[in-house]
Amino acid sequence: MGNLNTNYSSLSSDIQNIIPIAQKFDNPELFKNDLYLNTIDNVRYYTPFYVQSLRLLSKFTNQEYVQAVNVMNLVCHFFFGVFSVFSYL
Repeated sequence: MGNLNTNYSSLSSDIQNIIPIAQKFDNPELFKNDLYLNTIDNVRYYTPFYVQSLRLLSKFTNQEYVQAVNVMNLVCHFFFGVFSVFSYL
């Protein structure tokens, strides 16, 4: 809950890399002059499951990718906690 107002620059570097990749998939016209993101083929390999999951969640957050990352982290932490408990049983 404390990260509700988190902005783009407050995220770790790996998460910062994934947001522009998701944006590029959603709008191929972005980042045309960028050395790394100029074409979608340069980033297609980049953790496809994570990027596509972020894109799916961003549809529910009105393309707010930082909020989508927060939702994804909440879900991941929840399942990690639940399955961690089961590993001790």
